[in-house]
Amino acid sequence: MSVGRRIDVANALALAIALTSAAAIAYACSPRTAVGGAAIAVAAPTIVEALPDGGVGVRGSDQVAVRVADYRRIASLVPEADEALAVMGMVDRLSAIGAYSRGHSVYARHLAAVPGTIASGSGVEDVLTLKPDLVLVSAFSDPGRTERLRAAGIPVFHLGSASGAAEAALAVRRIAALCGESALGDRQAERFLQRLARVADPALSKTAACYVECVGTQLFLASAGTNQSDILVAAGFEDAAARVGYRGYGECRIEDLLRIAPAVIIAPVGSGATLAGLVGSAGIPAIAQHRIIEVDAGLLSSPGVAMLDAAEAVAAGRGRLP
Repeated sequence: MSVGRRIDVANALALAIALTSAAAIAYACSPRTAVGGAAIAVAAPTIVEALPDGGVGVRGSDQVAVRVADYRRIASLVPEADEALAVMGMVDRLSAIGAYSRGHSVYARHLAAVPGTIASGSGVEDVLTLKPDLVLVSAFSDPGRTERLRAAGIPVFHLGSASGAAEAALAVRRIAALCGESALGDRQAERFLQRLARVADPALSKTAACYVECVGTQLFLASAGTNQSDILVAAGFEDAAARVGYRGYGECRIEDLLRIAPAVIIAPVGSGATLAGLVGSAGIPAIAQHRIIEVDAGLLSSPGVAMLDAAEAVAAGRGRLP
């Protein structure tokens, strides 16, 4: 930015600093939060930025900045955004949520007061009918629909692809900041990370575990850089797959699990019997010793603040292992 440009936005920048200064101080003094003994970087303190027209906004994952405003008719196509608004007590700002959140979110009871439901496969006209003042989308949303909504004059904020506790905390801060509630978002994000860090029983050893998902006859592994990995680490386990070089989410084979040799497997409900029945699986320590923790699939796959609920469920399951 040129010197002249900096002068042009000086007032707006001052407002942005006023909105975020308290949070910046807190985050600068404590830049990392330990989750299950592993340090997770907290997002950079600057969320609100000056806009060219003198206003302030928040930049989405698609690099499009959306103006900060008192949004009261938010149409959300992102389940983790619905969870974030629920934990912050901001459900009254939602005018519609997706069908998944309506029927499957761990916060469904809190979201029941939201009047509208966006059905799977809904088009632009369906969303416009809701008369939203803001639409929340993610990396899984149709980019063409996003462009058409913006062309119709609707602000659309892109939350990206959440992948772990730090990203979940960032989503909380972004959503709150968009609604002019930066301080609330900062507090809730820090509270989420701190509570996640306290889930594990410090008296227990960090047993090697991994997350495995069965889809028909296919196996999928989630390791470092995923919400499932952060969940099992928060519950007090060591990520066995990350220890031997695996990262991310993808298809795996029995041979991979034999190499990883987890003492415990974390899996969606109903997966234990399937895993035990696979040829060669008896050589996997967790299966041979019947040490599989099964948790609700939706909870384990949540990339949002429901990760805390998932970690607590995994930690509770550890206490029931033989």
